[in-house]
Parts: sequence; C-alpha cells; structure tokens
Amino acid sequence: MYVTREQAILREAEAALIWNYITESSGASFSVAFAKVTGDHPASISKRSDRCYMFVEGTGTMRVGEEIHHVSGGDVVYIPKGTEHALSGDISYYLVNNPPFRKED
Repeated sequence: MYVTREQAILREAEAALIWNYITESSGASFSVAFAKVTGDHPASISKRSDRCYMFVEGTGTMRVGEEIHHVSGGDVVYIPKGTEHALSGDISYYLVNNPPFRKED
C-alpha cells in the first residue's frame, strides 16, 4: 500500500491538524497518521490502542500519566492503552496506533 499526503484523510482536532494515512478501513492491524500541533492538544485516553509518537520537528511538552517529558524531533514516546496523555507545543510527529485508531476510542 502506498499513500501520498494528498490521499491522506485530513481532519482538524483541537490545536492539531492530522493526516490519517493508514486507517482501520485499509485492513491493517495498525493505523498511521502525521500531525502538527500548535498550542495545547487536550488530554485523552485510548481505551483500545497502544500508541507510539515519533516526533519529527519542533519542541513540546508531553504528559504521560503523571510523567512530564520535554520532546523534540527525533524523540519517541510509547503510551500503553488506558494511559491519559496530553501534548502541547509547536511540534510535528507520526503516530502509530495498534490496533487502528477509532475516533470513538
């Protein structure tokens, strides 16, 4: 499967633009998105998916549970399902969810 940015599904979330490249509808056992956050992306909990954030460019602060991490391009953060997390800053990243992301999760 090959997906260009033009084919990715763009959605807006609070303080973020998110391009969904590989989604549940592709039949893959994971999903992949690229996102740009500018400001405060609110706390969330993924009830069914483990998440991996791979930061590309910029700087930010990520809260994972009670831990605070200062993140920048080249950093990776793993978040087990059921863990509250939040991100703020001016930063871009790839996000992998396993199993695939569902908005209702």
